[in-house]
Amino acid sequence: FGIDENKISINNMGVNRRIFTPIPKKEAKSKVNLSDENKHLLFVGNLIKAKGLEELIDAYKLLKNKYSNIHLHLIGANKEPGFLSGLMEKIQKENITDIHFYPPMDQKQLAIWLSAADVLVFPSHMEGFGLAALEAMSCHTPVVGSNVGGLSYLLSDGAGVLVEPNNVESLKKGIESVLNDPRLCNYLVTNGEMKAMSYSLDKQVDMLIEIYKKI
Repeated sequence: FGIDENKISINNMGVNRRIFTPIPKKEAKSKVNLSDENKHLLFVGNLIKAKGLEELIDAYKLLKNKYSNIHLHLIGANKEPGFLSGLMEKIQKENITDIHFYPPMDQKQLAIWLSAADVLVFPSHMEGFGLAALEAMSCHTPVVGSNVGGLSYLLSDGAGVLVEPNNVESLKKGIESVLNDPRLCNYLVTNGEMKAMSYSLDKQVDMLIEIYKKI
């Protein structure tokens, strides 16, 4: 647009760390009636094709054949009824078990789910920023996400596991690495906490106020 670079500032979306705070896994699972004996994969976002849900279901099916104790939970709005209907038919036809759908939730309830999950999966084909990934980091839950858009930046430096978009095998391996490696989980949680701190809502607001002051 021919604007002087010195006049441009970039502020990212911030995470409300007063709401998205870590809760011990066992306690969080109890709050949302999840079994502590099982591993729980979580997706949060609009239930649309561009979010990579077909690849997620296929990857989950492969994992389910190997790990009988895993469950998949999807929280979000039905923005493409035709697509979701086809996805549900696929799940039923292929007899893929332990997949649970939930409507959108308020932030306080979502924060509990993010703490309860063993991994947040974000298999988008495209993504602007990926706020749910940052919210999961703030709740100390490992994130597996596509190497696209803002997720590439957000999950860099060991803050998450980046996988290839539209790639079922890559997604499967990424999820499996988190399920099988406690040391990797701890590493991701530590780096994710640093990202969450740097992108806290308070810091982003302070940065915006400083811009206004300079103007």
